[in-house]
Amino acid sequence: MNPAAKAHLNQAMNFIESTRYRMGVSQFLTAFIDEWAFHQTGLYPCKNVIPGDLEETAIALSKSLSAAMHADPVSDVLGYVLSEAGFHQKGTSFYPTPTDVSDLLQALIGGEEGNTFYEPCCGTSINAILWMEGMLQKHGPDALADSELTLEDIDPLMIKCSMLQLVHYLASRQVTPKALNVIGVDVITRRLTGVAYYAERPVTVDAVMAA
Repeated sequence: MNPAAKAHLNQAMNFIESTRYRMGVSQFLTAFIDEWAFHQTGLYPCKNVIPGDLEETAIALSKSLSAAMHADPVSDVLGYVLSEAGFHQKGTSFYPTPTDVSDLLQALIGGEEGNTFYEPCCGTSINAILWMEGMLQKHGPDALADSELTLEDIDPLMIKCSMLQLVHYLASRQVTPKALNVIGVDVITRRLTGVAYYAERPVTVDAVMAA
């Protein structure tokens, strides 16, 4: 993570820590992600409520995290936050993935060829982000514009984190894949868990005429 992103992230962690004795860090983060995802998409009204006296903290936190993600689009900002908050120790399905392991996984999952990416148990989506970055570096924006990604996780919180990080990455790189699906599902039983985001790039007039 570069110094600029780290500075924003340190500020974000200070905001989070300030909620410890008012609401509790994990409870606040869960409610914060719930609310942030709702404001970004208009989907899935918040089940967890942030107290009125912490709303300003939540707004400041969203700005710090956005700044960190834009400063270093290929860093797992939300993964770091959840790890520091101890989510991997609280019975959730989140387990932080070291950067070197992420590099290996995205190569194995996505491969060197093809324009599709699928990952079960996607967590905060860092493997997908690294795969897209690899596509951009090796093949340029047109290749990524023709790509299709499907990410799955059983934890609705991870689905929302993935959506938030992916939106920031794509905005930072000013690219849009052909299709992006982030689905809450038990990858073994295929039981849907109630939270999913589906996005497809609209077909342009030029593309229709070319076809």
